[in-house]
Amino acid sequence: AHLGPGSLLAVLPDPVTPLAGSRFVQKQSFHLSGDASLVLVDWMTSGRKALGESWEFASFETANSVECDGTPVLQDKMELRYEDGVSIKERMGGAHVVGMMLLIGPRLEETMRRIALGHLAGGFAAPRCDPLGTMKAAKADAGDPLANLASCKCFSDGDANAQSVLSTSFRAVANGAGLLVRFAASDTEAAYAFLRDALAPLGGQLGRPPFAP
Repeated sequence: AHLGPGSLLAVLPDPVTPLAGSRFVQKQSFHLSGDASLVLVDWMTSGRKALGESWEFASFETANSVECDGTPVLQDKMELRYEDGVSIKERMGGAHVVGMMLLIGPRLEETMRRIALGHLAGGFAAPRCDPLGTMKAAKADAGDPLANLASCKCFSDGDANAQSVLSTSFRAVANGAGLLVRFAASDTEAAYAFLRDALAPLGGQLGRPPFAP
């Protein structure tokens, strides 16, 4: 995808649900010009859980690359397969959903600030860290934008209202112009609720709330 100056692209798919024994490969690249903005959600479930298929696919690979005015700002890849005698299910720690959410560009500043300040509705636990400070620190750093300048992980404190979201982590990208959020959950609806709440400010720009039920 090539984004022109001032544009906004929102890639908000439902999660990939790999069948038992399947092999999945996905590669996406985004090229932003000027003050273009991108919100990208890339996520998956363990499989058709209701049919007893949980992390029983053969392999799963997804890769995303982002450039701003020709400069690489993100190369992100997740690959899951059976390795060293340990199954995928054994490594996933009870999660049913894993994914990432990337926001970058000026039209997403309000949404990034909402996420960074932890002002999420629906009972999610407030972060035990300061992602907004992470972003400010990244903006002040003149080093390699691909470097992991700072990161933090935020976990629910065992509150029953945390809606089964196991964990989220935050990382600044593009010298603080963007935010990468990773999330894991034990059920799909909890992940949908998390994404709906996090991306709620985009409803006005997109014409409808993201991931509306």
